[in-house]
Amino acid sequence: NKVNYSIFKKSFLKNIDKDEGEFILFENKIQKVLDLGILLRSGKFEEVINLLGILNQSDPNQTYLKNSEFIFTKRFNEEKNLDYLYAVAISQIIQRKISAAQHTIEKILESDYENPNIYLVKTLVEIYLLNPKNADIALTKYNLLNKNEVSNKNEDFINILNKIINIMNFNLTKIIGIFPIN
Repeated sequence: NKVNYSIFKKSFLKNIDKDEGEFILFENKIQKVLDLGILLRSGKFEEVINLLGILNQSDPNQTYLKNSEFIFTKRFNEEKNLDYLYAVAISQIIQRKISAAQHTIEKILESDYENPNIYLVKTLVEIYLLNPKNADIALTKYNLLNKNEVSNKNEDFINILNKIINIMNFNLTKIIGIFPIN
């Protein structure tokens, strides 16, 4: 499979008139998207944002994302490696293909349902899709799975997500708590 895939990559690039130097840069960006997926899976969100900034500076058109989505979808279908599916999800999210990302996240959850980090990503996607009920369910699941985690690193972020969900739900009692009246 990997040999066939390498041949596919080289013929794909030849068809779009890429030289060897551009092929190396292209291949590195594809690897970096896989790295982004692995970071996403492990909950290293700050590192995801930092790496994205570097990648986008070198390719402001983000063509590597379209290619990554295609390549990692194909790899996942052949090998069923969940890291590839995380790479697809991050590619879709960055491209703002949020409905596709929602579907990919659901596929991830079929196998990786005990990973709290994917529920945090699902919360963000559901907020983007204006689904506060689903966002709340995902955030609750994140909190349940993450309750034993000794980390306040995401606490402020979680509070912000809760506030957004409450505003989206027009939950007045909780909204008043967000904006106290003096």
